[in-house]
Amino acid sequence: MKCEVNSDNTPVEKLLEEYRDKVGVVIKEYEITRTPLTPRTLEQIFAFATKYVPRFASKGKGKGFQDMVILCSILDHLNSHPYTRAVFVTADEGFKEARFGDLAPGLDPNRLRIVAKLETVFDSLWRPYFDETVIKPYRQEVENALSAAKALIPEITQFVRSHLTEDMLRPGLFDTVLKILSVDAVSVVSVDSPIPKEGALNRTTDIGIKVRAECRVLIKRIVWFGIEEGGTALLPSQELEQKIGWDGTVLATADIVDTQFQRIRFRSLAPKG
Repeated sequence: MKCEVNSDNTPVEKLLEEYRDKVGVVIKEYEITRTPLTPRTLEQIFAFATKYVPRFASKGKGKGFQDMVILCSILDHLNSHPYTRAVFVTADEGFKEARFGDLAPGLDPNRLRIVAKLETVFDSLWRPYFDETVIKPYRQEVENALSAAKALIPEITQFVRSHLTEDMLRPGLFDTVLKILSVDAVSVVSVDSPIPKEGALNRTTDIGIKVRAECRVLIKRIVWFGIEEGGTALLPSQELEQKIGWDGTVLATADIVDTQFQRIRFRSLAPKG
């Protein structure tokens, strides 16, 4: 078995160039801001090493220099932005040993929080923001949607009357709806509205108004009777009036402005799923 060594690999310089290009694309797409490198001199950083200031390990011969540069860069950036708070995400538990007062005297240590997982940042920062800016307004939207729909019950009733067809009704097992005589007592049960995207609370969206209607209909009923031999006998069908309930959805479009539903336009009916 013969093995050949292939040295025709991509040059390191080209790989670095491609890597930097991809980093640039990500930084631009996600609007990432880089924390500037600490302005402290090498002498100042190494001075911390002689005092074994965490992140420098005791008798570690300068081990932790890179971590100290990272931490000083963060603290110096916070010092230059007095109203900014930060979260430093790192799996290196050693950073939690750092005493911010040794590196940035006078800095409120509560302005920098060190956590091990990005999920922690999500739970403490983004989730409350999402609840306040999306979920809370959406809950108000749901209430306003129901109120707006109930205010339109006369219009909804007329729409159901003009669009409800016999095949949408569900009579008894041996009954067939021949004709809808009237649609009465229409009520709004609830309104389905999709959760808005962040930053798009004011919008035009499709909604579903769930309703219940009492209908008076003319049905044809087929009656079967058993006989002694185990067969069945069919009697002449009967026509009679009956009340049938219909549960369905009025599909509509609405403009939502400041959680208020405006210009609700009915489109069609959909039976209960």
